[in-house]
Amino acid sequence: MTGQIRMQSFVWSLWFTAIILALGILFIMGLDFLTFTCAAIYLYFLVYILKFNLTMKAIRREGK
Repeated sequence: MTGQIRMQSFVWSLWFTAIILALGILFIMGLDFLTFTCAAIYLYFLVYILKFNLTMKAIRREGK
């Protein structure tokens, strides 16, 4: 079950980051874009960890 949650978190964070990057490509220009892309590299991992931990916490709460 943990593997399935990890995969769902992986896909969810991939889509989320892709949408954020697409919006950034469309609306951010200049040196701010470079800063944005550097931050977006870490955004993927942060979103993955957040989504995974929130899902695990919700499952633990249901079990009690």
